[in-house]
Amino acid sequence: MQLLIARFAGDEAGDRHQHMQQALRYMEEPTMLAEAITEWRQNAIAEGRTEGRTEGLREGTSEGRRTLLRRQATRRFGLEAGNEFSRLLADEEDADRLALAGDLVIDCSSAEELLSRARRLLSGGSPVR
Repeated sequence: MQLLIARFAGDEAGDRHQHMQQALRYMEEPTMLAEAITEWRQNAIAEGRTEGRTEGLREGTSEGRRTLLRRQATRRFGLEAGNEFSRLLADEEDADRLALAGDLVIDCSSAEELLSRARRLLSGGSPVR
């Protein structure tokens, strides 16, 4: 009970009363408390997964980006081009440059064009034709 009082001590009187009533109901019904804890846990896990996916997309690792770009280049231009593209990107860590390399996979019409423009981009030049 002391834990509950400490937990809700900063709440407004009405909120504290409502929280205490809810806590007392849980104490009277152990099954209800167990179900609530299970629900809270599942909600926390779901929120964590959602947040993790969001962060992963926004803050993806360079390795993950390079892997995705290799897959895209391979799908579009074949295994040989995908492997060469992957070799060109192997040491690249800059997220903006990797994003530009991803644009090349979409913009280029041939494997030769992709690899040529990627070499220019990664050597510090412009990826434009």
